[in-house]
Amino acid sequence: MKKLILSVMALCLLFFFSVNEKVTAQDSGSKLGEKLTNEFWEVIKDGTIESFADRIADGFLSLHPDGTRHKPEEIELIKGIKLGEYELTDFVESRIGNTIMVTYKVTSQEELAGHKIKEAYRMTIWHLQNDVWLLGGHCNLAGFVKTEK
Repeated sequence: MKKLILSVMALCLLFFFSVNEKVTAQDSGSKLGEKLTNEFWEVIKDGTIESFADRIADGFLSLHPDGTRHKPEEIELIKGIKLGEYELTDFVESRIGNTIMVTYKVTSQEELAGHKIKEAYRMTIWHLQNDVWLLGGHCNLAGFVKTEK
């Protein structure tokens, strides 16, 4: 199972990189990936994912404990998230060409389908296309904790 998850993550990353693209130096001072990721989480919290849909790449791919999703399925999943107060910390970002990969820790009161999501690290991928940063991928490998009804 671990090998499958790692393989899917690797495919997700490879999707955004061109073979001919040169690796650029990390732009650790800009924190652009952190800014974009914070905007995305505010959209989740506000429940306004449909207004953000044009900022999600058509080739979007996510990875969750229950499998992968493309853009339409991910939008439906996000619609069902009840996100209370949250905190994003421990940002690390790396830029390769027009792609920014961001890892970070999420602490939240997030609930999905009657399950609370554990505090965990996530990865979000942004890709610059036609001068607009698009959400290209998201990895959430946190398990669920069943909430009491």
